Amino acid sequence: MASDGTSKRKETDMAKDMLTFDAGDLSDDQLMTVMAVANIAKARMDAVEKGCKAVLVGRMETGHRPAMLDGEELADIQRTAGGGDGEWVVKDAAAYGAWLDRQEGMEDFVRRVPMPTADAMDPGFLGPLVEKIGGGDVPDGVQWKAPAAPQVRVTFKDKGRALEALERRPATVERLLGATAEPTSPAPAPEAPKDESDVDGLFEGLGL
Repeated sequence: MASDGTSKRKETDMAKDMLTFDAGDLSDDQLMTVMAVANIAKARMDAVEKGCKAVLVGRMETGHRPAMLDGEELADIQRTAGGGDGEWVVKDAAAYGAWLDRQEGMEDFVRRVPMPTADAMDPGFLGPLVEKIGGGDVPDGVQWKAPAAPQVRVTFKDKGRALEALERRPATVERLLGATAEPTSPAPAPEAPKDESDVDGLFEGLGL
């Protein structure tokens, strides 16, 4: 019998496989369309999740409850207790230290540390310095920054209209995000069993 650790690793591997999207067989036009659909669907799903959390945090008791679909557990939903007293914290030690240094009588609360000047941090200074050291050694706190890789980005002229277009085509959205082949002819939708929930209706209710 597999150990609990092995079982969890298998579940993790299965989850990774489910979240892997092989787009190698799609044409350039299909790739661009799928990417645009995925981008706006992701934004919509983020908004849906945020809205659900905002309501559940006021309804749920502290603890765990399962998220179910057609009698099967999809995920564990947890509400934490929160609470406690707020407190002031330092979010930028350098800025706080500079402020303390300007205040009278705060000398004992400021630590003097060696810091490089702006010139010493300039790439034009660092390059010759690393070459001078040689042997593959670099100064402490210095690392190589690779040049930016090419990227593909999505920009919508009107994201609201794009979302409306997707809402009118739920079957197309499902096909694109599932990377299924273009149907040659419309097939009649199978009738859902009466004891199962209407998944299509669920996603239509979410705005997709």
